[in-house]
Amino acid sequence: MVAVSGRYGSPRGENVVPRAPLSPIAPEPADAITGVLRSQPASPRHLGTGVELRTPPGLPIPVLPDAAHGAGTRCVVTPVDRDGRLADRSALTFLGWSAGQAVELAIEPGPVVVARTGGSVRINPRGHLRLPLTVRRRCRIATGDRVLVVANQRRGELLVIPMAALDDMVAAYRQSHDSGAGR
Repeated sequence: MVAVSGRYGSPRGENVVPRAPLSPIAPEPADAITGVLRSQPASPRHLGTGVELRTPPGLPIPVLPDAAHGAGTRCVVTPVDRDGRLADRSALTFLGWSAGQAVELAIEPGPVVVARTGGSVRINPRGHLRLPLTVRRRCRIATGDRVLVVANQRRGELLVIPMAALDDMVAAYRQSHDSGAGR
């Protein structure tokens, strides 16, 4: 055995015999097909292809809703910077819009900004949509405000909804449902 003293040894400079190195703690390997740890008891669940999927007991598998309903829509909440740029680009990418794409902006009641291909506004070189100052003023969108961005592939449009307009929509929805509940 090797005695250690000094900086990594005892604070008093005494000889210290180092301990045996600790073995690393690692989980047992997972089954390559199911990803379930081999040491876990599992309940079998058969799939139509003859493959058995193992799941740990007590953990329910959620049933996911049909994804086809919302497959053509993507929603994101993103801030607007001082130049009117929408910080999140994922909705634009979802629509297949890229840098240089010409976009037409229209303001509909709400106020809701509707962006469609064609027009005089262009997506900037970094792929951000910039809302001009006149649009931001008419929609009461200030620097740092968050907006709901809804991309709809079927219609080929992007909706930009300020939070104040979203609050009004929710209030109108609640009011119409609350008045109908008393009947």
